[in-house]
Amino acid sequence: MLVNIDNNYKLENLLKESMNIMFKPLRKKNSKRKECPWVQYVQNVTRKKIETCFSRITNLFPKSINAVTSKGFELKLILFIIAFVFNFSRSQLKLV
Repeated sequence: MLVNIDNNYKLENLLKESMNIMFKPLRKKNSKRKECPWVQYVQNVTRKKIETCFSRITNLFPKSINAVTSKGFELKLILFIIAFVFNFSRSQLKLV
């Protein structure tokens, strides 16, 4: 089930009350529940870092992943992520 939680305030309240989860989605300008400017800044910076990381990981992927089973597909994805971490840590240590 896919739920648009950006403006689903009932679900947001339910998460907070039942499981003590403070869900902080990026809000639109006309949102009823506005965030402080500093929270918006932190959210934008964090979002950009995450998008950059996923972009770097997906750049390592080939155009298509040939796998016969779902387990094989999961294994290939995990190996690509491990390769990304290895390349990233190697570049951070200047071993290239």
